[in-house]
Amino acid sequence: YDALRTGDNGRAEQAFAKASRSGTLAEDATYWRAVSLMRGGHRDAATRAFQEFLVRFPESPRRGEASAMLGKLLLAAGDSDAARKHFQAATEDSRPDVRKAAEDALKKLP
Repeated sequence: YDALRTGDNGRAEQAFAKASRSGTLAEDATYWRAVSLMRGGHRDAATRAFQEFLVRFPESPRRGEASAMLGKLLLAAGDSDAARKHFQAATEDSRPDVRKAAEDALKKLP
């Protein structure tokens, strides 16, 4: 987490990739790996990483956040239909800020 906090996204991604393979930290590591890829500007890899996270951990408390971020990445890639699906999923999150961000994103879609 220190590498991510200090903006060393490459080092963070490598550490999270290693930790995401198995064990008790796999869920958090998989999520934060996707975040570090996104922050590092690796959109395609971040998209795949968020998709992997949602498949591996469908009941995660972070699924709404992951869905919203995946929606942003998909929208930036020009896939508004897939983005809509993920923003819609994020509107079901327990956190009000995640729900609001997803609802706002849905309103801006064509």
